[in-house]
Amino acid sequence: MNYENIENSSLPCGDGFYYPAIQACCKSQIYTPGEEGCCNGKVYALSDQSCCNGDLYPNNENGSQCCDGHLYAFVDKCSKRCSDYDYKICNDHCCRYTDICCGENCCSSEFVCCGEKCCTINENCCGKLCYDTRYQYCASDNKTICNKGQVFCGGKCLETGSVCVEQISNPISYIKIL
Repeated sequence: MNYENIENSSLPCGDGFYYPAIQACCKSQIYTPGEEGCCNGKVYALSDQSCCNGDLYPNNENGSQCCDGHLYAFVDKCSKRCSDYDYKICNDHCCRYTDICCGENCCSSEFVCCGEKCCTINENCCGKLCYDTRYQYCASDNKTICNKGQVFCGGKCLETGSVCVEQISNPISYIKIL
């Protein structure tokens, strides 16, 4: 077989030549990266299969992942050691074992779960909202956050110096003391 380049930019692969800018060689087979892969000398379609530790596996709806040379289905990988962390299932997704499940989120252990949100170390929950305890407080309705120094009245936060007079019938009136 004559392995002279067909063009200056081609390289030999098996009985033919390939163009490295758009193709690759897998043992003696030419393939198209991005559409196909090479697994232990075998060309395969990336849309149909995955390569893990030199073996081909069919792709599935669970989103299998090769981790540390082993193939794990999405649910299984949560319970196996993968990367630097152990995982657990949390609302159909993986969280580290030390994390707290918080709705659709994973909160690290130094956070507080507030509804579906992770609050930081200086925050607390007010209903389903996080507030910064250094500068804010949770109003008596447990859903409104006011700045420290403000007064909560009639479902609203009023500025310091305001006095709240809540009438028995609507509307609520606010009187400012000078």
